[in-house]
Amino acid sequence: MIRPFSLAAFVAASIALVSHTVAAPEDDYVVYRTAAAINQACGGLKYVEHQWALSAAAGALNQTTENRLSLDGRMPEAEYKAWLAGLDAKVTSGTAAVGCTEQAMPYINQAKGKASGEIYKGLVLAVHFSNQPDVLQNVPLPPDRMMALQRYDAYLQAIYRDKFAAFAEAHKALAVQELPTVNPMDSGFGLGMGLQNDADLAKISNAQSIAATTVGSVFFEVTAETSGFLVRPRIVDTDWTIPELKPATAPTSPGHIVVDGPGYDLIDLTPETTDGQREQLFSVLTLTPEDRLRVMYYGDSAALVVNGTVRLYTRTTPLPAGASAYSHFESPAFRDGAVAFEGARVESGCLSAACFEFPAEATAAFVAEAAGDYAEIFVSPLPGAQPVKTDQSQSLKPGRVSAFYLRKLLAERG
Repeated sequence: MIRPFSLAAFVAASIALVSHTVAAPEDDYVVYRTAAAINQACGGLKYVEHQWALSAAAGALNQTTENRLSLDGRMPEAEYKAWLAGLDAKVTSGTAAVGCTEQAMPYINQAKGKASGEIYKGLVLAVHFSNQPDVLQNVPLPPDRMMALQRYDAYLQAIYRDKFAAFAEAHKALAVQELPTVNPMDSGFGLGMGLQNDADLAKISNAQSIAATTVGSVFFEVTAETSGFLVRPRIVDTDWTIPELKPATAPTSPGHIVVDGPGYDLIDLTPETTDGQREQLFSVLTLTPEDRLRVMYYGDSAALVVNGTVRLYTRTTPLPAGASAYSHFESPAFRDGAVAFEGARVESGCLSAACFEFPAEATAAFVAEAAGDYAEIFVSPLPGAQPVKTDQSQSLKPGRVSAFYLRKLLAERG
């Protein structure tokens, strides 16, 4: 039986995670892909670290000469695919050679080091923007997300130990590089008031995107861990990696596979809301080991819907002429041609008390050919609530969930 690597193993061995020497991008691609493959089989990386390893591999591949030559047509596609297959063969053979032994640790360490730096940089930016006095640049960190960031910071301190201070300072400096030049009149970190050019505004937007993506990933994983889960990568259809929530006490047991999310919707606090006051409601839609759909809400805002209404609408009628499944979701006619499934409150095995499961028939309805690619999860803090009918299409209507991964998972199971 495979015994996953653990944080305790890293701490006990006093592993030093340092930036690796500069290597050819194709070599980095092999290292990061191998680390991800080892983690898939043996553990050693958090899910957010696994995702960063895959991103680093993709980034390295984009920097190769062969990739550039293939994009501008100087390398035929067949030749490029053969070259890439050679790299992937190195990943396969390298993974098989080290197995779940100490020989695998250098790959895991290098990926963890890369991921740790990128994640810490994103967290630094998030804290920075939360402290900005300028309303346009301020992005608050509510208590639940700040708590998640603090817990992840503690995790990094446990790994780096006496090297953490140097690690933190180095990556704070890298975070500064993501921001415009400091305004001479500003004594704050990295950013002054009165930005006046498009380049600075674009840099701010990019830095805020890095921060938001990092906070969202860390928030989800820390919440899952504090709820008794390990977030493990699940490969679907050979090409796609999605999270699976495994019981921490039985990590080899079937888990809840995330088929949509993590993410959030903006919902009205009451159906009568007219002042634009809305709340971020975080959730994941999962497939249980019994093939039932379960929506798990998490974060402080989940308390709003503990005793509320959660309903799944799946379309059963053909699309109107000229409409796409994506655009039709926004239409008032979507619910008219849909069947509704009520979510039943689940008391345990969730990310919070606000957890609802749909009947088995809902799973089949969601992937039925006539149902299109999207369904709606309607949620309200009030029991027995009904959607407010409107004659106009709603731009970015909340509650859109996709059947993409669900279909692939069920197809794999036959």
